[in-house]
Amino acid sequence: MRDTMTKYTIDRMEDGYYVLLDREDEEQEWLLPVTAVIGDVEEGDIVSVTVCETEENRTYELTRHEEERKAQEDYVRQLLEKLQKKNKKDV
Repeated sequence: MRDTMTKYTIDRMEDGYYVLLDREDEEQEWLLPVTAVIGDVEEGDIVSVTVCETEENRTYELTRHEEERKAQEDYVRQLLEKLQKKNKKDV
């Protein structure tokens, strides 16, 4: 078993894979087969990954970081509100 200290954002699910983006460098993607993922996750979740390997297979346990996701959602919401206020002033 191997823990990754890196956190990822689940960007999307595409062709049977979760596409994870490195939180520190969002150009870095990690594709994980949906069938090999343990954990209830959805797009937008911030997760860390534990790789579990046996002789037969490899699975990925995803741990959600709810507080970080909520903080990110609040930050984005505040940015949108600022943009909307700015657009109203410019009109």
